[in-house]
Amino acid sequence: MKQDKSLKDREFLMEIINHFPDAIVLLDQEMTIKFCNKSFISLFQLTDENSLNEVLGHSIGCKDFHEGAVDEAMKINCSNCKIKNSVKETFSSKKEQEPDTIVLQTINDENKPLKLIQFQSVYLSFKGEDFALLKISDLTELGEKTLGLVSSI
Repeated sequence: MKQDKSLKDREFLMEIINHFPDAIVLLDQEMTIKFCNKSFISLFQLTDENSLNEVLGHSIGCKDFHEGAVDEAMKINCSNCKIKNSVKETFSSKKEQEPDTIVLQTINDENKPLKLIQFQSVYLSFKGEDFALLKISDLTELGEKTLGLVSSI
């Protein structure tokens, strides 16, 4: 009986997380995705099958990550990545990082290859394992509307 309640509680929590409007992804220290919600899958146009156990940069289709293997300038961009550095700092400090905003160039979305995103990395420890919980908000539409307003003035 207690196990049934625990399972129902877990399922309810998953429903809440999957209906959260922001993208949520759980990363290990190698930047490998251990969990993501439906908003993350939708934002980066993924399928459930290809999102888990992938390195974050590969999974989200980051242009710098994908071209970094062949282009030295892109390798520098990848190593200077604000998301990557925020997650690294989360693991080293074991503290929540301040939110930051970037323009991310992706290869997953042909219609909108540039995404304006705000992200924040939070430290979590569970059963002796360290994780970074990354919350990502898509501000692309808001940015486009703001630019439209500015250009009309």
